[in-house]
Amino acid sequence: MQHAYTYMKQCCGNTQTALPGTTTICVATVEKYAPHLLHVANLGDSGFMLLRKVEHPRSRFIPALQSAEQMHGPDFPYQLGCSSRDTPDDAEDYSTQLHPGDVLMLATDGVYDNLFYDTICEVTHNGLMSGGIWKACEQIVDTAYQYAFGSDPTPTRHRGGRLDDMTVVMAQVVKDS
Repeated sequence: MQHAYTYMKQCCGNTQTALPGTTTICVATVEKYAPHLLHVANLGDSGFMLLRKVEHPRSRFIPALQSAEQMHGPDFPYQLGCSSRDTPDDAEDYSTQLHPGDVLMLATDGVYDNLFYDTICEVTHNGLMSGGIWKACEQIVDTAYQYAFGSDPTPTRHRGGRLDDMTVVMAQVVKDS
């Protein structure tokens, strides 16, 4: 994150290469060798959720770890950019051990603003059961989109959801072979 930020700041002073705007960022890495630790750095109101399956009382996913959104104020998330005072040092860092079956979801605020955590867990479980990780990812975006627009997908009849970008990346941990 720091390398990209340094390059971006070098470009900020050049009118030929400077780009307007800012961005939130969530970066995850996994250690290749046991104990397979997950490391995440998150800045802003995008974020991640690590879902873990529990077998009791019924088989379902629960959030094992999740990022907290970072906000300066309402609708003012921490962000990186030429016009931002935030830096990679402001990112919150998370680490945990991964287990087979865990599902990692990185998503933009358009997803988290429209879905409660229990809905994310339920939709992920149903998606995995009906078609795997790709299906789970697709169903998370579809469900967030439906909630953003209500039952009638027209902005003029918006009912309570929040219109915003919706991007999801999901990965499921499998056993070493």
